[in-house]
Amino acid sequence: MPYSSNPLGQSKITELQPGETAKYEWNERIVLEHTWRYKHTILNVALTSRPPDTRLFYKQPDHHESKLVQMY
Repeated sequence: MPYSSNPLGQSKITELQPGETAKYEWNERIVLEHTWRYKHTILNVALTSRPPDTRLFYKQPDHHESKLVQMY
């Protein structure tokens, strides 16, 4: 996984069953030449046996992991 929701930063593995979805999101602050830039990343993952329906990610995911830090 590219991201861990564990406060110690250790990886947490999510095992998907066919038809399940997962959403991972995190944010970060980047300093470039004395200017702060912010980046919010969302990664949607699905396990399907055939091409997914285009509305697959319109519903709430079966698994959701997020690590959104305060950026001030």
